[in-house]
Amino acid sequence: MVSPVTVSADEAAAFFRDPPWRGGAQRYRVGLSPIEPHDWLPEAAGPVDIASKLRLYRSCFQDVVAQTPAGARFVPVLVEQLKGFLRERGVPAPEAGFGPLADAALWVPDDLCLMVQTAGLWRLEAASLCAPSFWTLRDKLGASLTGLHEGQAGLNELLGDRMQAVFERLPEGRVLERRNWFLYGPSELFEPLDRDIEQPEKIPDLGIRTERQTLRRLAPDCILFTIRVRQLPFELIEDHPAAAADMAKSVRALTDAEWLAFSQRHRTEELLHYLDRIALTKAC
Repeated sequence: MVSPVTVSADEAAAFFRDPPWRGGAQRYRVGLSPIEPHDWLPEAAGPVDIASKLRLYRSCFQDVVAQTPAGARFVPVLVEQLKGFLRERGVPAPEAGFGPLADAALWVPDDLCLMVQTAGLWRLEAASLCAPSFWTLRDKLGASLTGLHEGQAGLNELLGDRMQAVFERLPEGRVLERRNWFLYGPSELFEPLDRDIEQPEKIPDLGIRTERQTLRRLAPDCILFTIRVRQLPFELIEDHPAAAADMAKSVRALTDAEWLAFSQRHRTEELLHYLDRIALTKAC
């Protein structure tokens, strides 16, 4: 089994020219950068995106779409924001009969998570989550920022306070973007925490799972968190020695806390040997 490839050849080449670890960037960091509002959601959902979400809606709707009363009151705000954004691009926003939140999530390839501030804490109060990276909406609905990272070694220590500060200070109209990356064995886009990911014997057979995340304030006490997940074969890095060199630099810079959260911590030496061999081709 191999991970489904969710990018084209051109997209993969562009990814490796500017990977999330470019320059040896710190592996676990907030890393949010402001982007122009018109770049917020650059693509409308395509047929493959829509079919993938509809398949989950029909087979396990309650696992991928949920809202609390606190989140439900902001769903109309989200719907109108997305409709206006898509209208400017001439993209339709049809109703599909699954409810306002689920229908809106069919308009874009991204997952949509509404974070609502209650009693000083930002909590996940509504979401359409069709590409979770090893967590479940059922378990995390209503969780605070620190609760979302609970069970992931070291992440709250690394990111918790900084993310809280970002949520508090995000001005209306500003859009922030970050990208992350993971190395795993064969996996699907829909990966809840109900199975172990089998690790391949060979490093090149790993897959890269990468997320583009954005934050946008919809109201003083509501922020929309979007997640776009893509997957591609790790072996494609062999054509990009600069990307390999930068990843090796990033891995070597892991702190003790970051190392505990790194999925390939038990084979770091093997990974670095592979990356170094590719990076050496740059000098040839």
